[in-house]
Amino acid sequence: AVRALQTRIVYGGNIAIPFREETGNKPLLPSDPNMEKALEIALQTGDCEKATEALEKLWAMSGIMAAESADDVQENIMYFGALLIRIMQQQGWPFKELAGDDFALFFNLQALGRKEQIHALLVRVVQRAAEYVHKQRMSVSHQIVKQLLGIVEEEMDQDISLHQVADRLYVNSSYLSRLFKQETGKSFSAYVIERKMERAKAALQAGAKISEAAAMVGYHDGSYFTRVFRKYWGVTPGEVRP
Repeated sequence: AVRALQTRIVYGGNIAIPFREETGNKPLLPSDPNMEKALEIALQTGDCEKATEALEKLWAMSGIMAAESADDVQENIMYFGALLIRIMQQQGWPFKELAGDDFALFFNLQALGRKEQIHALLVRVVQRAAEYVHKQRMSVSHQIVKQLLGIVEEEMDQDISLHQVADRLYVNSSYLSRLFKQETGKSFSAYVIERKMERAKAALQAGAKISEAAAMVGYHDGSYFTRVFRKYWGVTPGEVRP
């Protein structure tokens, strides 16, 4: 009777569930590192739409909707939970805060009575994480830093140095460096690399050639661009093109 009740996660609630021995092939867990990386990148860039899209693809690959036993479903839930926790811990994001009221469910999987509830839970957490990153980027309050961020976005196809920008803004470069780190939590050079790699990644995913993506972010040496891209994302530019 207990086993039959547990299978409500497979078939839903408010129905009679006859007990039967579990047979058939076990649904596989998702095994696409590229799609996992796509989810990670989308979260890092605060792109809620792309993060949700990557999650949906992983969900479709998981075979969870075709699962025939509660154990198969639970294993898939554990996979998704571990994936999200790993991504957030690597970025230093507060998983408990981003999970919100859903945090306890990750430790009480039996409370999730239907697959639709599992799916909704994952979508909520992913979207909260993407919104969290987006708000972080929009929370810069100092006007000089805002100007600096604007210059980075507008001149992405050029070499951008802190000293040059400091001269243009009529401020001391050391002061600007400290102010930028204080406001954003990262060094200016690290931020520039981050934004350039994110822009290049988006261009490649949209179908741009490697040389075109490199030029968009100020790299005129294709081999050097490939090395920087691979060091940052862990994959080559060619591996992310559709």
